[in-house]
Order: sequence, then structure tokens, then C-alpha cells
Amino acid sequence: MPFTVSIVLPCYNGAGFLSQSIESVIAQTFTDWELIIVNDCSKDNSLEIMQQYAKKDNRIRIFNNETNLKLPGALNRGFQEARGKYLTWTSHDNRMGPTMLEEFVNYLDVNPDKGLVTACYAAFSLTTGEQLYEVHHPDPQVHLPLYNCVCYAFMYRHEVLETVGDYDTTLFLVEDYDYWVRIWLKYPIGKIYKVLYYTGVGDDTLTLSRKKEIAQKLVEMRLRYFDDFSRALAPHPDLQRKLYNSIADNLHGWQRISFTLRRGLKYSSIYWLYYRPKKNIKKVLRATRK
Repeated sequence: MPFTVSIVLPCYNGAGFLSQSIESVIAQTFTDWELIIVNDCSKDNSLEIMQQYAKKDNRIRIFNNETNLKLPGALNRGFQEARGKYLTWTSHDNRMGPTMLEEFVNYLDVNPDKGLVTACYAAFSLTTGEQLYEVHHPDPQVHLPLYNCVCYAFMYRHEVLETVGDYDTTLFLVEDYDYWVRIWLKYPIGKIYKVLYYTGVGDDTLTLSRKKEIAQKLVEMRLRYFDDFSRALAPHPDLQRKLYNSIADNLHGWQRISFTLRRGLKYSSIYWLYYRPKKNIKKVLRATRK
């Protein structure tokens, strides 16, 4: 393969922060990479910024979508063009730490059994640039059924793409989490316990602006994999119970009743007789304190 690492950068109206994202790729200590920028019908001057960088660095290629494919479709378009041994993607409002590619490549080189490696990340303000907090998730091999503990910092093998396939365009907003789960079902996942990536936080970032939609998609996704998740968490009954409760909490009416009844007496009785009443009491107490 002509490059060791292929990086896909999907972009829709990202002109305000795109340069910082591209600069963070160019500043990597590991230099054998290609950057595939997918312009997803941007209406601002994102394309002009991409072209300026592509003229200066032949490792950067631009692909223009004829219609807006949204994130999962844009990722699939980018990875169709990827030629690297290892793959990752980034966002126009995020930044890679300078050693991210180097550390991920070294890890995958010496851990051939791992299909994907992830790391910790930090959040920064898109308004001030100030670092806000760090996120150190636990081992994804155990905790991935409960929440997206791969998140923003990751790299996986090209063979994973060939085995797992494309990002699911029906799961827009949780397409990344779904993809990590599909990898997790087939390959061990490794972790580097240090901050290697920086994600921008603002009022209009996708995750913050569409919380309700994301919650609905998460339920849909977790129901799809519930049997796999439940089997994987069998050695950890407390985590298994958390998974069960989180799904039931985000269902409503007969959907909730049907889900709890289908999953057997053990967890349904705990949910209805202990967990749910306790949660409702806490809710009432919080309301009375206001």
C-alpha cells in the first residue's frame, strides 16, 4: 500500500475550524499518511480552504459529493478511496495530538491480534480554545456495550474495513458507535491510556444540538445488539443490569413493558420493583428542592 495511514476528513460547512484540523494532521510526527477530505456539499468556503492545502501537499486529496450524504455516507465515500494499511478519521472541528498517528501505528504494529486501538481525549472550547476537561474511558473490551468508550481517538486495520464493511447510513448520529461494536464483535480492541486527541465543544456541535435524536438512535442500536451485549456482560452482572436499565429507561409505554417482560423475571422484577420506583422518588425530591 502506498501509505501507511489513510485519514478521512468529512466536512460540511466547516470553514471556521477546518484549517486547524488539517494543520493538526500536517503537524504529525508520523508522516507517511494520506488525507482524504470529503466535501459533503458545503455552502461556505470550506472547498477553497481544502484546495489551498491540497495545492501545497500532495498527500491531501479532495472528493466532492454531488448530494449531501451526511456523516456515515461521507465516511463511506472517503474510505472507498483509502489506500493505507491503517485507517482513521477526524472532524473539521477537532484536532489530532501531534503524536497520535505515531503511537497508534506503533501499537498496531506490535499487537497484530488487535483490530482497533483507541486512546483518551480532551475537550476544548471552540470559542476560546481553552482546554475544558479530559476523558479517560475504561477498557472498551468490557464497557463498550454500555457506552461509546472508543469515541474520537482510534485507528483500525484496513482488513477490518473489508470484514466489517461500511458505516450504517440508517444510524446517522450513532454510526461511529455502531461501527465500533461491529468491530468489537469480531476483533479484540486495544487501548492507550493517554490523551491523543482534542475535540471541540460549542453550542452548535452535532452531539450537543441533537441529544434527543441521539438517545433514540442509541436505543435502536442497543436493541439490535442486545443479545450480544448481554452475553458479553454475563461475567459482570452489575454492568448487565445497567445495560438493561438504560434501555428500558429510554423506551416508553408498551415498548418498555414488552422489553422488560421479554427479558425474563430476574431483571424485570428488579427494574419495576426497585430501580424504577427509586428513580421516581429521586426525581420527585429534586423537584421539591427547586
